[in-house]
Amino acid sequence: MKFYDILATKPDVQVRYGRKYLPGGEVVRLEKVGEETKVFISSKKPLRFVKFTWALPGFARDALVLGDVFERGYGDLHWGNPEGRNLFWYAVFSDKDSAFSYGVKTGCSAICYWQATSDELSLVLDVQNGTNAVQLGDRTLHACDIVQLNCEKGERIFAFMQRFCRLMCHNPRLAPTPVYGTNTWYYAFTGTSFDLVKKDVELLDECTKGLKNRPYMVIDDGWELVNMNTCRFKKIDLWQASINKFPEMKEAAEYIKSHDQKPGIWIRYLLGMGGMPKSWRVPTALIFDNIALDPSHPEVLEYVRNLTKRIREWGFELIKHDFSTFDVFRQFGSDYYRSKRRRKFFDRTKTTAEIILNFYKAIRESAGDAVIIGCNTVSHLSAGIFELERIGDDTSPKKWDRVVKMGVNCLAFRACQHNTFYGCDADCVGHTGEIPWEKNKQWLQLLAISGTPLFTSIDPRIVTDEIKEDLKKAYALAEKQEIVAEPKNWFDDAFPEEWKVGKEEYKFDFSR
Repeated sequence: MKFYDILATKPDVQVRYGRKYLPGGEVVRLEKVGEETKVFISSKKPLRFVKFTWALPGFARDALVLGDVFERGYGDLHWGNPEGRNLFWYAVFSDKDSAFSYGVKTGCSAICYWQATSDELSLVLDVQNGTNAVQLGDRTLHACDIVQLNCEKGERIFAFMQRFCRLMCHNPRLAPTPVYGTNTWYYAFTGTSFDLVKKDVELLDECTKGLKNRPYMVIDDGWELVNMNTCRFKKIDLWQASINKFPEMKEAAEYIKSHDQKPGIWIRYLLGMGGMPKSWRVPTALIFDNIALDPSHPEVLEYVRNLTKRIREWGFELIKHDFSTFDVFRQFGSDYYRSKRRRKFFDRTKTTAEIILNFYKAIRESAGDAVIIGCNTVSHLSAGIFELERIGDDTSPKKWDRVVKMGVNCLAFRACQHNTFYGCDADCVGHTGEIPWEKNKQWLQLLAISGTPLFTSIDPRIVTDEIKEDLKKAYALAEKQEIVAEPKNWFDDAFPEEWKVGKEEYKFDFSR
């Protein structure tokens, strides 16, 4: 395989104002700084896309390619043919023995993806405002910084990808200690209560006795005042303790702390409620769809800051925020560019990426030293802002094939981002008895040895002595998280069963 130095080669530049690409070199300025190329865009005319194309004869003709995804993985990560794929943020090419890669640095102001054929490489910058052209006016947009890397002789491909992730993110924000613990969601769902939280706390206390790095106890969806599907019709403050299920949330946090555990809580920031100003909502032609708050509106950002401060005042040390990508786009990341739903924002002068970044920063600035988990957040924009990222869609306490599809797949192909972008949360071990423990135990063991965060969500009312012993062993490993596990057979299997941790090798049975 031949590595092409694209930063030393002038690309063809095209721009899209409407439906078609046109020559547009005058809109773009490229500035080579050290080992990266900075991209600046200036356009008086409302702009949608900028596309760079490098003509590279014989490029990637025999290579497999791995790209990232827009936000979470949906069981769709794999090494494969590059043709017809949008490779978000970065693209790694390999013949299984060597590799090279191209990408954009994290925290960029455009949504970026790569495309490749046997003879050319393209980088597309989506600078839209929702589904409309952005109005930059007189300002120059620093859209992204392009980087590239070539594998060293004898370097493991996984280690190369870790090195490349560090190149894309110079300043990840990491939790002060390894994160692990339990979560109420996968056995209680929205039926969680303070009584169940107490049972979780007792089980976690028993299974982590003697561990110096203390665990997190996360109260997930269901603690809030009313069901989120009906709140948009009621003029209430949704984000307070559910009547008859919880005391004041400050009391719940204090109870968790009294057992030497760290309290965490789930929230959906961009869920609009009845009584909120119409100007706060993302405009849409569909009345029933008009529930999401517009993160480009300065008053919405102030609402987000105040809500974050409230959670911190209650005493919660971890905030898991969810659904924001869905609320911004009215679709999940796996459907990005497939939906025809039109979206526009209050502030028409910023790109969607800039609007999302400002929203994330508003949470971060108000959260103090709390650990933030972004769930359904845009991966490349979360890096350097949030300590943890939910790297895949939901696993399941009911369907083993979903655990393998969403959990194992995303851990295998995004573990290289662990502690290089953020801490990679591959989601919970959910257990209600509907999946045999013999299967769930394997997911528990993989997470425990993976060197990434381990969260369990196990119904404490059905826990056996065997499960307790398995949890004790898993938590004892998870409190340290010393070496990141590598998938051994990932070139040939999108759901690898063979893993390596240092010199130790492990074999699982994920048959579905």
